[in-house]
Amino acid sequence: MDSARRNFRDLRTALAKGSIRPSQLADLALAQSNGNLSRNTYLWQDEKWTRVEADRAEAMPRGEGGPFGDGRSAFWGLPVSVKDCFDLAGSPTSCGVRFYRYLNGTATRDSWLVARLRAAGAVITGKTHLHPLAYGITGELAGYRATLGRGDWDGGAHLAQSFDTMGCLFRDLRDAPYLAALFATEAAPPHQLTRFAVVDDSFLGDCEPEIVDSLRTTIQMLESLDLQASRIDMSWWAEAFEIFAPIQAWEAARIHTGHFDSIAPSIRERLEWGARIDDSEIRSLRQRHSAFRDKMDAVLATHQLILLPATPVSRLTAGTDHSQTRARLLRYTTPFSLAGVPVVTLPCAAGGMQLAAARGHDEALLQLAARIGATT
Repeated sequence: MDSARRNFRDLRTALAKGSIRPSQLADLALAQSNGNLSRNTYLWQDEKWTRVEADRAEAMPRGEGGPFGDGRSAFWGLPVSVKDCFDLAGSPTSCGVRFYRYLNGTATRDSWLVARLRAAGAVITGKTHLHPLAYGITGELAGYRATLGRGDWDGGAHLAQSFDTMGCLFRDLRDAPYLAALFATEAAPPHQLTRFAVVDDSFLGDCEPEIVDSLRTTIQMLESLDLQASRIDMSWWAEAFEIFAPIQAWEAARIHTGHFDSIAPSIRERLEWGARIDDSEIRSLRQRHSAFRDKMDAVLATHQLILLPATPVSRLTAGTDHSQTRARLLRYTTPFSLAGVPVVTLPCAAGGMQLAAARGHDEALLQLAARIGATT
């Protein structure tokens, strides 16, 4: 079995049937880890520890019912990696900065997220790389960011509390519904989504033609699922970045005060800027943030969903300096960050599309993502 080519549902079904065991799947995952060109996917990994975790999962008793009929969690036996901004007992937490790896030392207990995964029987394969302090803009694969406030950040390192959300990267949109319960202690039953809004062309002026083509294809696909489309003027989003960036920098500066000199210059400059922002300016920005969120709530109450490209460009070259493109890309993501809404990123032939729902409607959004995945 090539675990790299199997989706969540297929792997979990095989585990429930007993055609593969957690320990076998862990071995396959470990053999395929760090397979990128730089061989640096993981910042921390201990194969012996992971194999012990797989044995622990195998010892969990079988039962009846549940999503796969074996009485176990949807995550039972599945290899899962966590970003190195969440504590895992017995390992260091670097937040992508070597200085913090040595300052923090070895974590003595699991973060809330890691504890939840391990209790579910997931087999953690290590802690993966991330932008320093998670203060970056690039990434790949299908993604889900939860409603702001879902989950517990105990044992997790914040960048900026006003915007940090839990989330997952995963391969197959059809697996999306299984992810909702990971962060929710009480999940509301999903309701049917029947309509969506598309930001009008005036906002999309800096999009590459390939991205516009992907947007049109996604609109057609959603309409084929009987969702009704409408166009909306979101010119008022122009203020989103000027609200978001200084609040983020101000909060990050206070978390990392005293350590700026140990952080890469490009990140240090943002922290130093954040440290210079005074309290009166932050109070004004928070008032604007609250008003922006209220307007987004009203739009989503009317239209249920908003469809928008994830970025205006189809490709960012790995290892290239993207400092000049940062504001351009964040223009497409900051409206949803300010709103604190759940978002699923849909992979496309070129780039990806963001589909956002109202706060707390994660389950409905992820159910729709699975329907989308079944058509592609």
